[in-house]
Amino acid sequence: MTGHVIGLNLHFGGLQGNIHSNSSLFSLGHLKRLDLSRNDFRGSPISSKFGGFVNMTHLDLYYSNFSGPIPSEISHLSNLVSLNLSLRDVRLDTLSFNRIVQNLTNLKELQLIGVDMSSVVPDSFKNLSSSLTTLRLSNCHLQGKFPENIFRLPNLRVLSLGFNNNLTGSLPNSNWSSPLETLTLSETRISVDWHRLTRNFKFLRALYLSNCNFVGSHLAFVGNLTQIMRLDLSSNSFGGQIPWSFFLNIESLVYLNLVGNNYVGQFPEVDSNSTLISSLYDFSKQQLVGPIPRHLTELILYDNQLNGTIPSWLGSLPSLEQLSLVSNQLSGNIIEFQSRSLSSLLLSDNNLHGLIPRSIFELENLTDLDLSSNNLSGTVEFENGNVGLCGIPLAKTCGPHQSPPSSFQQDGDLEHENGFDWKVVLMGYASGVVIGISVGYLVLSNRTPDWLVKVVGIK
Repeated sequence: MTGHVIGLNLHFGGLQGNIHSNSSLFSLGHLKRLDLSRNDFRGSPISSKFGGFVNMTHLDLYYSNFSGPIPSEISHLSNLVSLNLSLRDVRLDTLSFNRIVQNLTNLKELQLIGVDMSSVVPDSFKNLSSSLTTLRLSNCHLQGKFPENIFRLPNLRVLSLGFNNNLTGSLPNSNWSSPLETLTLSETRISVDWHRLTRNFKFLRALYLSNCNFVGSHLAFVGNLTQIMRLDLSSNSFGGQIPWSFFLNIESLVYLNLVGNNYVGQFPEVDSNSTLISSLYDFSKQQLVGPIPRHLTELILYDNQLNGTIPSWLGSLPSLEQLSLVSNQLSGNIIEFQSRSLSSLLLSDNNLHGLIPRSIFELENLTDLDLSSNNLSGTVEFENGNVGLCGIPLAKTCGPHQSPPSSFQQDGDLEHENGFDWKVVLMGYASGVVIGISVGYLVLSNRTPDWLVKVVGIK
């Protein structure tokens, strides 16, 4: 019976140890789909026996803690449509990569995030299958000039080349229409001509150009990206006024990251019924002054020059999840927060005063609170309706293996998320619950935390 298994999905299955060449796994000769992603194979090598699955169409070993060279036998899987070998401690040489390119002509998805490909010559990519829809090569130590023809692949929807600091090249100069929907060039030396970008990439929904050494103030190109949803221009040297007239005319825009530039100016007024920009993410250190736009799910504005009071409408936004106004010049009382979605509220280092509203302690999803360095008074009342909270100064204690339910989740391409034992870290202690304590309580695990509670420095 087992010999006729055609699909095996063990994603995040808690598997540990080595996969030996005599493993019964390799007796499944009819296997077409195999997903071993997010397990822990303890740095064991990828067996050459994986090349024996002649019927395989989908192979996923993403973040499964293999190490060593990727065996050339992978190139024997001529029926592969999707191959994901995104791993931290594996390497791929030019010979093995060329064999993959030559033999896997049916590939539509090739993902090699984090693989050491420093010895692979960029020209090797020229012969990639025209059927490719997804190519992810972030953080692969690629160097040299990336071939322009890859940008012209007729079916390519996702191209990720980020975090290859020595990768050079440019967008093609010719006039053509690319189907690309996601383009990541962050932390590369690939030059971007804005005119070519907007002329040839009209279907872009996500564009990541962080830390690409861009200089200037003219961002009129943004207005031509009519379908863009996620735009990251952080850690460059853009300056001048933020071109809100362009950003706010793109109805699809939900994520905007301009952190680490040199913008100045004011936020525009946004109509309360507007659906524009659900997430204005991280304008930290931009020296922005003025009013705050109304319709948000995330607002991270630490270390700016915002002044005046916190607007009352901010407390009633139904979808607000994260608010950080740390290190500004805000004054007045803390407003009443009614959003049941609010998980992170960071208001430290301002000029806020008065009583802490009781409504804060009734926010059922609140996991991160920082009110330090203000002139506040009152009593911590976290146990009102927030049943998931525990730890000093609350009456409910947290056991070392306890993992209270929460929606907290953190994703990343290659972040380490395996592990089992909870670790309780008491960062500071003062008895009682009167405002004036300086307490931090963290519950962490070796994997992505399912729960985090932090009460920091209420003063």
